[in-house]
Amino acid sequence: MQISGVSQVGRPRQFELDDVLSQALNLFWRKGYRHTTTRALEAELGITQSSLYHAFGSKAGLLDAVLDRYRSTVDESLLQPLRRAPDGRIGLEAFFRDLGAWMAADGRGCLMVNLMADEAPTNPSVAARTKAHRDKVRAALRVAVDRTCPTAGSDVVEHRTDLLLAT
Repeated sequence: MQISGVSQVGRPRQFELDDVLSQALNLFWRKGYRHTTTRALEAELGITQSSLYHAFGSKAGLLDAVLDRYRSTVDESLLQPLRRAPDGRIGLEAFFRDLGAWMAADGRGCLMVNLMADEAPTNPSVAARTKAHRDKVRAALRVAVDRTCPTAGSDVVEHRTDLLLAT
């Protein structure tokens, strides 16, 4: 059986996937993708380079899995409540309050924004992933702005959404 182009034949996996993804996320967040070597990943994750490549195909494959997890967490904790709030203003207030608390909790900022600045200019795959994330955040903000300003024209809603996204 194949998963993401990586063969599943051989010894069974000797690590917990969720733990590895959490540890890799923290390492990429702390050091940046480019500055995280496979040796650093081995040391931090407690797995061999061959296990890493067998499970994810490459360091880039691991980053993809980490970003999937990160986007899912952001979507569940920040964007879904924003999209579902019946009152747009309350949804926006909750979004920025929760975002501020999340960022203040560890001081690392947003992993996607960090990757946009550090990696996206030279890595087309990361550029596409971070753009898709930004577009998803923008769409959720637009839903809330639309609910907040139901009589505003689309140009006003777009402008306010862009201002909130920049914030």
